[in-house]
Amino acid sequence: MGRIRFLWGVLWRDLGVTPRVYQAIGLIAPLILTWLATEFGIQISYPAHTIVGVTAAIFIVIVFLRLFHRAYELEAALKPRIEISDPVESTMPKIRGNNLALRFYSVTLTNLSDGDLKNCRVKMTEFINRRGEAATEIGMLFRLSRERHSKTGKHTFAQAFELNGKGDKVSIDIAALDEVNGSFVNMQYATAASEKVFYELHRSLFPHWLTIRVTADAMASVTKSFCGYVSEDGFLRMETVAAMPIAGHAPPLPAGIKSARPQFLETIPWRTGEMNQ
Repeated sequence: MGRIRFLWGVLWRDLGVTPRVYQAIGLIAPLILTWLATEFGIQISYPAHTIVGVTAAIFIVIVFLRLFHRAYELEAALKPRIEISDPVESTMPKIRGNNLALRFYSVTLTNLSDGDLKNCRVKMTEFINRRGEAATEIGMLFRLSRERHSKTGKHTFAQAFELNGKGDKVSIDIAALDEVNGSFVNMQYATAASEKVFYELHRSLFPHWLTIRVTADAMASVTKSFCGYVSEDGFLRMETVAAMPIAGHAPPLPAGIKSARPQFLETIPWRTGEMNQ
């Protein structure tokens, strides 16, 4: 019974009005042509059962094409695909959004396929500084945003994760800066507790350009490039870029690096250590 319902859906139930009309015309076309020939006195030289045969052939062709189209749709829906968002800004505490704060930049990954994506990882494949020099941190993996409260060097961060079903999302931290008390931008690498990694970059070394690559089992990798910088007012910023600068050539500085300080949106005075509460 399930196969019959599936075939009914493929051939009729799941179709729009236009495909239904075309199919109906195709099936009754032999009958209409025969009737017109009779009406205009045109002698038909083929036996009547030929009409039945032609109609059956048209029906078989329609079934084949519809089944092929449905198989193509199902394959496309199950093909592993991931979307990388533009940079997402967040602060601690949240009430300090437009003031100096502990500021994070992350990206959101979304599963666009109907299947589950296993063994997902986010790796840095390019990292170029303001002088056009390529960094040595190529291949570093980034951590899940839900682990941002754990300390580097004291916690083993997860390097792989899953996206189960269409629309499932996960947030990946890329960089963070304590704009009040800190001088170093912390790259949010997914390191082991015992792993010694150079993850702090002085804010004066920015901007940096980087490319991340998202991989998963049986999926073609997806990449996206960004520029991270610290504005003249001390705000960490990260933007999507269409192309990476060429290594060995000093790239032009981002226009936003000279942006004006945003207006204060709240009146709560800054207290030392407030961001860590």
